[in-house]
Amino acid sequence: MAAYFHPRLQETRRVAGNRLRRLARQWPQTLFHLVAGSALLALVGYGVLHIDGDRIGLVLRLLAEQPLMIVVAFAAFGFAMCRNATLDLLQELHLGWWGAAPVPPEATRRSLHLHALLQTALGNLIVFLVLAGVVVLSRHDASWFLPLLVAASVGFWLGSGLGYLVVRRLGQQRRDKLVQQQVSTPLVKLAVLDHPQLPHLADWQRRETLRRWRSGGRNWQFLLLGLLFPTGLLPWQMIGLLLLCIALIWYGLALRSSEDVLVRATRLFAALPLPFPRFAAGTLRYPLFAWICASLLGAAGLLLQSAKPVIALGFAAALGLGSLLSLCLSWRYRHRPRHRAHPRDGRSADPAAGRLSTAAACAAARPRAGRTALPRCPESRLMPALEIAGLVHAYGTHRVLEGVDLRLQPGEFAALIGPNGSGKTTLLRCLAGILQPQQGRIAIAGADMRSDTLAAKQRLGFAVDPTLLPNLLTGRQCLELFAGARELGGIPASTLELAEALAFTRWLDHEVLAYSLGTRQKLGILLGLIGEPPLIVLDEPMNGLDPLSAFALKQHLVRLTREHGCAVLLATHALEVAERFISRCVLLLGGRLVQDWDTPALDAIRHDPDTSLEQVMVEALQRFGAPRTD
Repeated sequence: MAAYFHPRLQETRRVAGNRLRRLARQWPQTLFHLVAGSALLALVGYGVLHIDGDRIGLVLRLLAEQPLMIVVAFAAFGFAMCRNATLDLLQELHLGWWGAAPVPPEATRRSLHLHALLQTALGNLIVFLVLAGVVVLSRHDASWFLPLLVAASVGFWLGSGLGYLVVRRLGQQRRDKLVQQQVSTPLVKLAVLDHPQLPHLADWQRRETLRRWRSGGRNWQFLLLGLLFPTGLLPWQMIGLLLLCIALIWYGLALRSSEDVLVRATRLFAALPLPFPRFAAGTLRYPLFAWICASLLGAAGLLLQSAKPVIALGFAAALGLGSLLSLCLSWRYRHRPRHRAHPRDGRSADPAAGRLSTAAACAAARPRAGRTALPRCPESRLMPALEIAGLVHAYGTHRVLEGVDLRLQPGEFAALIGPNGSGKTTLLRCLAGILQPQQGRIAIAGADMRSDTLAAKQRLGFAVDPTLLPNLLTGRQCLELFAGARELGGIPASTLELAEALAFTRWLDHEVLAYSLGTRQKLGILLGLIGEPPLIVLDEPMNGLDPLSAFALKQHLVRLTREHGCAVLLATHALEVAERFISRCVLLLGGRLVQDWDTPALDAIRHDPDTSLEQVMVEALQRFGAPRTD
């Protein structure tokens, strides 16, 4: 399966296994969730048993007499479901932590096929179970079941196929168009929801709900409701059904948005002396307001359909119980798990053991005589490691890169420097194949990134952004997945040695969720350096690293350039790093490379006691008229 499908399927399988193991370790919480879930299901079952199945069966029989309307309605449902699910997966594969991985396009295409097929089959199964449940509740003739199921299935599969084709066509366009920015300004301000000590937190939740509403394609649900409204219902019954559906659709979106904001607010306020009761009160106001509105709308809808008051009360109670359980889980798991037995910096708590580990790390980072690794592509070492010609990239009408030209030879250690907003990160993402430039050519060790993407990515090592790492995988599992994508047959010994030098070995078997920023940075670097490809690209790799780990990484990069012939392109603001270790330095300003210091020029700067690379860079920025950012 690893060669035929995208490694994302293996990631899903390993995440599921980790979830099961975590549930087994945290058995008291698991038991509590099972009891609470059972109580909720019992309440829902009690309400279902009191539903008038004969009346629902009559409505469905009327619908079965209009098969064309059913086909169109379920086609809209299948189109929206398949399009949204496939688009989310496509964004993850192209823009997430797999963006720079050397995965064959055929494997990605097959994985999208399989994902869309499973989503459609699951949706069709849900439709079947709902209709079968109505048959069980109804005591009258169920001759409508088979015609309605056939019409719904045909429409569902047709709509899903169309939604998949739309996403495939979108995926063939430039990848940065996959990200769509949506306006999320509420129409009416509700200052009464603001907590006195946490103002605007409820407004944050409302904005997130509105953003999801506008970007998630909820219009198909209203279209489906309009198509499914039977003509035989009385006007107030139609209004009641509409109110009930609006309440369920909107409240589900509001609750999910509130949970996400709760987790993000926890990280934002982590350094503040904020008591949990105050935080809980601040984050509960908007969900409570949403529950009240949804309960009133739903109860009104049920009463307009001649339902008993106890059914309306049961609807509000079930909605509130499910919401409270969901919020409690979010409050409970808003923090990452603590591993008290292992210090956060990854080193032993014993001072003697710490000194031994530090010495071993420095020894592992030093170049060793007689130890040279054979490159996997010997012919690629005989050509330039990187060739960039006329690279142009823009976000909409804003041009970020303006005709960048750069060439790196094997064994060069180059630093890419420049002020904020000069285009460094955009340039590196174009090199990695995550973004597709409008003009220009990029070749990695002779392989063109546009026409031979797989070969180019096999010769490129790109450090993964720490914020994109999957939280529910361990460091070892991440390394194994990337080693499998590069067809290495397992984690290379050189990668494990670098992990030891970076004091990361202790964290290999812990989930990424428990990592600090520096530990995540180490894992991202290890993923980029795995296999020691001809070109290594790093974006601010020293951020979050402790001094010993930063020194070990610098020594390792120098060894790769000198002994293995790898070329390294390092984007950094730490000019002391660039000044001491590199053999070349280029200055990017306004989307153009305006200055290039080769080895003799850098040696002259190093040997001049009255100057430094920082001073030279400032003079170059002033000479080229760089705008001030203060």
